[in-house]
Amino acid sequence: YRQVQEVGLDLEKGTLQGPSFALSSSICVRKMAEVNGEDVSPARTLTILGCGTLGSVILYGLLAGSAQEKLQNSVSKEQVNGHNPSTLKGEQGLVKPMHYIACVRTKRSVARLKHELAAQFQFPVPVRISQGDNISAVNAASTVILGCQPQDLDMCLKEDGLVQALQGKLIISILASITIPQLESHINRPPFTERSSSTTIIRAMPNTSALHNASTTLLTISTEHQPPPHALAITNTLLSSIGGVYPISPGHMDACTALCGSTPAFFARIIDGLLDGAVALGLKRSEAKDLVAETMKGVAEGLMKGRDTGEVVETVCTPGGSSIQGVLVLERNGMKGLLADALCAAAGANGALGRRR
Repeated sequence: YRQVQEVGLDLEKGTLQGPSFALSSSICVRKMAEVNGEDVSPARTLTILGCGTLGSVILYGLLAGSAQEKLQNSVSKEQVNGHNPSTLKGEQGLVKPMHYIACVRTKRSVARLKHELAAQFQFPVPVRISQGDNISAVNAASTVILGCQPQDLDMCLKEDGLVQALQGKLIISILASITIPQLESHINRPPFTERSSSTTIIRAMPNTSALHNASTTLLTISTEHQPPPHALAITNTLLSSIGGVYPISPGHMDACTALCGSTPAFFARIIDGLLDGAVALGLKRSEAKDLVAETMKGVAEGLMKGRDTGEVVETVCTPGGSSIQGVLVLERNGMKGLLADALCAAAGANGALGRRR
């Protein structure tokens, strides 16, 4: 299998291409790991149960982060207590996953994942795509990201043997509007009640910026069953590799999900309006997009460093200047109220989804 690294993984066909190779993608990934001397134990494996839009974004973000770490460690070969720095994260020797299992339901989803992986990564990736075999995928990992559609949760967990397979795992739910008590009622039910003490459920809500490791990820835990410290540390290690992690109380989840999960779409619409104006003024849309994005980035960095929004406006809008004329147009058309209403509508819809369950 030394040739594994040379010939690579053909993601479109799910096989190794080269002399005498006709292996499934799952075997390819495992053999590649064995060649590199990597740990393929459940502790180093992450399963995404329901690898849809958000699950895929998280997967690609984790893969991109791992690739960057490997590149950095190929430059620096320093050893820390006999371990390569890429295997160490935080205290107590916490490690990131080395292998990923993406669970989907349909052949169309399999094809989508293969296509997207091949398009984004020009090298073999340690991913096994699993269709219709959730139980073995869950058994192969110690950490499971629960990413199915909220309306499909009941159907997903009714699969014979799946709830049993989830016992003793660290379960990170990214299901919008599904609370931890609701999940506990599914997973910690008889006859698994006695074993449920070793099962940890943490709720997280990343946003689509995880794709480029810039997610704003919300994190909340049960108020009745405190997760063990190592589970929180593993979760933080995992999610911090795709952006910032912000602990919040369960009661604020709907509002914060709208604030962090929905607003990227709001921001995109605001940018669209600015680009239309730029085109009307004679600029190319592609050039204007770069300028607007860089400008928004600068404002965001200032806010992150403690600058106030009012200070930004006051600094830009000099007396008798042009910027205040544009700001007055926004104020006369109720921009702030419109954005507030949009945020409240999104938060209300999140809460309604949960109540309908």
